[in-house]
Amino acid sequence: MSDTPEPTILARTARGANWMIAWRLANRVLGLVSMLVLLRVLAPEDFGLITLAFSFSQALETFTAVGVEAQIIRSRNAGRDLYDTGFTFNALRATLLAALVVASSGPVAAWFGEPRLRTLLLAIALHVFLKGIGSIRTVAFQRDLAFHKVFLLQMVPRLVQIVANILFALLLRTYWAIVIGTLAWSVTSLVLGYAMAPHRPRLTFAAWRELLGVSVWTWLINLATVLRDRVEMALIGRSFGTVQAGLFSIALELAALPVTELVSPISQVAMPGFAAGIREHGMGQAGMAFLRVTALAFLLAVPMGAGTSLVSGSFVALAIGERWAEAAPLMAVMALLLVPTAPGLIAGALLTARARLRMLCAITAVAAVLRAGLAVAVTRHFGLMGIALGMGLLMAAENAALVLPACRTGQVPLGRVLGTLWRPLGAALAMIAALQAAGLAWAPFPASALAAAAPLAVPGL
Repeated sequence: MSDTPEPTILARTARGANWMIAWRLANRVLGLVSMLVLLRVLAPEDFGLITLAFSFSQALETFTAVGVEAQIIRSRNAGRDLYDTGFTFNALRATLLAALVVASSGPVAAWFGEPRLRTLLLAIALHVFLKGIGSIRTVAFQRDLAFHKVFLLQMVPRLVQIVANILFALLLRTYWAIVIGTLAWSVTSLVLGYAMAPHRPRLTFAAWRELLGVSVWTWLINLATVLRDRVEMALIGRSFGTVQAGLFSIALELAALPVTELVSPISQVAMPGFAAGIREHGMGQAGMAFLRVTALAFLLAVPMGAGTSLVSGSFVALAIGERWAEAAPLMAVMALLLVPTAPGLIAGALLTARARLRMLCAITAVAAVLRAGLAVAVTRHFGLMGIALGMGLLMAAENAALVLPACRTGQVPLGRVLGTLWRPLGAALAMIAALQAAGLAWAPFPASALAAAAPLAVPGL
């Protein structure tokens, strides 16, 4: 009998977070190479077209999601019937979703006045179907906190996708390179999933009661999420065209880098970690893990969000070129306003692990209504900057609102959570003061990439 103590849930979650952060960093480095090639080869219009097509399909995916994987992770006894029922739900959903994308391709193309969207959506329909029929047994990797396997399952298809993106971008020089890369990802992910987690699925509804109990609330949350997350892009594409849609989407992606690349993978690991803690030890250990993980989220997001905002102009000039200059002020605003999404992601992970779905649904629904109303009000009169400001402020408010019920659920005083904020906030303020003194804080967009590089390399120039 081994005397080595079993690792705590927090330690296992930390190891999983290391794997997922490694995945995100590797993915970002590889993706950056791909993006730099694509941004140099393709035009903003191409990115706007792709953004509109994938925004629509992703909205349908979110709308039809029923929370199968999350319930398998939460379940105390995940047996064969639960996995098979989960696969059946996913397969039916994928078939329905692909059919909806195909049926909607013509009306969507007409709505945006862009005929090319119809063919794009037909290709994307195949992608969403392949995503939905993968091995359901891969969920066990997250349930068991075996995130080294999740790393491999995500990394290999991503490598295939990036190679395909770059190769076909250089060959075709059209937006179809991105679509081909996406289909290459789908096929690779499907094959690798069954190779790593063999499963011969049966079409059955044997465990439907366990899944249906959470599916309705998950569906309502996803319905609100679709409206919340897609309304701005739909209005931008309709009102301003594909070029402005491309600018806004790239600004949002770059502004969100600190959250998406560091905090998001931590929250992805935190949810099954919290669920495992609740199953094995009750809420006490899960609550302490929530406090520590939230502190880490603050530590990463606050200074990095501020830094991203401060040097947005130079970053855009260096990374993607002068023709994307209009994205820089949008990026500067959104990078600061997206910081509260970091603790909000961790809070959402705890509420999901505890199945507080009604509460999540209420918060998401209120945010959806407010963002939809604000987007309609500001689009015509205030343009992209008005949309960015309104969206950022409401996202900050929504995620801050998640922290309080998470504290109650985890039995952690709000004051202890806020007490972890002062160090990263102090670091961010010091950085702002230093860059302001060096003349680098929110500087005008540089005349060239060389002009952007010189001050960053030698402060004060």
